Amino acid sequence: SSGINAEYGGILINISVSNFRNALLGTAALEDSSKAYIQSNAKPNPAITITIKETVKGVIYNRKRLSDSFDYTGTVSILSSLPVKTDISVTLLTTLNLVHVVPRCDKFLDTSKNNELQLFLTPGYDNTELFRYTFEQVDPPIMADYSVTRDHLGLAFSIELQFFPEKKITFECIEVVFPFPNRGPINSLKFDPPNSDVVMNKKKNQIIWRRTKLPNTDKLSLTASVKFDRKQVQLDGHPQLRDVNAYADITFKSPSSLSKMRLDKNSVTVFPGTKFKLNHEVISSGQSIRVWNTHGEVFDQ
Repeated sequence: SSGINAEYGGILINISVSNFRNALLGTAALEDSSKAYIQSNAKPNPAITITIKETVKGVIYNRKRLSDSFDYTGTVSILSSLPVKTDISVTLLTTLNLVHVVPRCDKFLDTSKNNELQLFLTPGYDNTELFRYTFEQVDPPIMADYSVTRDHLGLAFSIELQFFPEKKITFECIEVVFPFPNRGPINSLKFDPPNSDVVMNKKKNQIIWRRTKLPNTDKLSLTASVKFDRKQVQLDGHPQLRDVNAYADITFKSPSSLSKMRLDKNSVTVFPGTKFKLNHEVISSGQSIRVWNTHGEVFDQ
């Protein structure tokens, strides 16, 4: 191979350019691999994240002979990125008496009657569930009135969502799904307010109303008239969902605790003592709050 001839001490030396280049590349590769090793073995930023997740499912009948029902559940979990396994103690505060608590941590003191829940654990690096619970509320976070009546060649419907400002629950988004199976595909839809975020599914047998920017109000409403292509009627839902027999499903997402549970941030301690960043989040959701048409029949599905 080509190179450079040099004489040193009476000895002729040939320095190969390719070998010299490979040596330089090898040194660079070694430096890159060292950097990658250092980065891969870098200690994570010490942090503890405690998450409260709560859900509510329910049925709104709007009938005197039937009582509305709601089921509330929740979980509390912790994610630790401390350099070593560390003993952690946490206190949560709640204004409600929890009905059923299933602890999953090392030590659990249920003093919810005194508005406190104390937990002691040594978590690993994975997300760890601390405990599950259920609770009851006198009033749900959201109520609704749903009315579906016959219109010429179709149906007219209206829904009013009612909120409770005294509960101080913030809603990030709300979605209401109106299924209309067994009537043929929807071929005409008019709604008010006209700027509402209303869409149809691909089968054209559901109407979906979404709200992400919620005004500071205790009520939201939507009215609409809908017509169907009767020539293409097919059974694509519960056989009793015909004519004015209808329901709507409400879902929502909120950063507010439905049970008013909160973390006592000053109570979070670790042993051995070390500095860490404390993160805390609340994720509440309404999963299928079903409201039945006040002018139709109610039945199990």
